[in-house]
Amino acid sequence: MTKQEFIALYQEKMEITTKKEAERLINGFFSTLEEVLVKGDDLSILGFGKFETTTQSARTCRNPKTVCQELRVA
Repeated sequence: MTKQEFIALYQEKMEITTKKEAERLINGFFSTLEEVLVKGDDLSILGFGKFETTTQSARTCRNPKTVCQELRVA
């Protein structure tokens, strides 16, 4: 499902009159979620899921075009 399909479904389910208003509400949710995660906080929505950020250790990768060249990815 694309974002536009989700917006149309949300508009229908919530009986929102315009697609623009539904998109504004969805974008507001994702913007707020992003702010919470950037601050380093977690967000738990009971019955839905938990949003959290994690830090992964650096690893060594290879560029397929230059097989010999190794890159350190953080």
